[in-house]
Amino acid sequence: MIRAAAVIGAGYGDEGKGLMTDFLTVGLSRKQSIVIRYNGGAQAGHTVQLADGRRHIFSHFGSGSFNNVPTMLSEHFVVHPHLFRKERNELVNKFVDPEVFVHPDCMVTTPFDMMTNRIIENRRGANRHGSVGVGFGETFDRDDYMKIRASDLLNLDTLREKLILVRDRWVPARVQESQNEIEDEWFAVLNNPLLIENFLEECQYFNRYTTIVRYDGLKVSNIIFEGAQGLMLDQTYGFFPHVTRSNTGLKNIVDLCKHFDIDELTPYYMSRSYTTRHGAGPLANETEFPDYVIDNTNHAHEYQGSLRYAPLNLQDTLNAIDHDLKMYGKDVPFEINEQMCFTCMDQLPEKTALYYMENELVEDPVDTFEKLLTSMSIHTSYGPTRDHIQVL
Repeated sequence: MIRAAAVIGAGYGDEGKGLMTDFLTVGLSRKQSIVIRYNGGAQAGHTVQLADGRRHIFSHFGSGSFNNVPTMLSEHFVVHPHLFRKERNELVNKFVDPEVFVHPDCMVTTPFDMMTNRIIENRRGANRHGSVGVGFGETFDRDDYMKIRASDLLNLDTLREKLILVRDRWVPARVQESQNEIEDEWFAVLNNPLLIENFLEECQYFNRYTTIVRYDGLKVSNIIFEGAQGLMLDQTYGFFPHVTRSNTGLKNIVDLCKHFDIDELTPYYMSRSYTTRHGAGPLANETEFPDYVIDNTNHAHEYQGSLRYAPLNLQDTLNAIDHDLKMYGKDVPFEINEQMCFTCMDQLPEKTALYYMENELVEDPVDTFEKLLTSMSIHTSYGPTRDHIQVL
């Protein structure tokens, strides 16, 4: 029997999922453990910082990689060969040799998905959906026309034929459907023959450093499911269209557990001690970033814009977790023991903390707010590394 853990964002992302995944994988056996990316794709950014100064933002790899725990990209993960190569080179320079398994049914983002993403998002102007600009959502749209899976990367000749059809037929139709047109600068890039050939080279690189496998090929006793984004961006729970194209909570996890002999699952619902949101979309009670909040990861982005701030809406956070558990955590053949983890506790103000509970703004002394959060959680974090996590 296997005991599994899951790291789930309870907000809009950026809650500390990389930190917790790194913490949970310390000391695990490389041969008997796996971090399964259960949703999203390379648009995610999970920061892990070590005491020795090494720091990495994990996008295409599990955040247990510094601990030599392999990554499994589930069929719910969208593969991005271009960003895979870029990130793997960064990890090698940080003395990490990541082992990656890939489900054959993973969708694949092509350079044409990135292009249509950026063309359409640029034209939305003030009505942007909040895209990262790496083609994640467009991959789903294009998949209805031309399916490209991780298993297709093994046959580059057939893949080239598919890419030509996507370029010549899908991209013009998709851009026209969105009431846009391909400007000259994009048209030149689109028709450059090197675009496809360079991508095929990236696919060769991807094949060289990954192993295509189904779940029955994994012989593990420790599983960490690592999520992307958060419950507030879930495609069925969030505020459409400002959502991600994936299930950010238990839904995919429960589905994946069917492939393993799991008797207990511990979901860790992650939240900062305040609320942030990166990109367009509603953010209740938004205000200016206070001086005491520090974020060294989420810089201003051409497509997402700047990171935004609001006091923690504790009631909304609890409601989202309760909805996730009631929708997907009932009638499962294993025990679920949910936990909460609050990060960035060291960034609380010196005297007074503001938060929302039952639609009321509460102004408490910091020590009172801190006691409230710690009463709801077993883990809290007072700094950027795993050594700053406290187990209560």
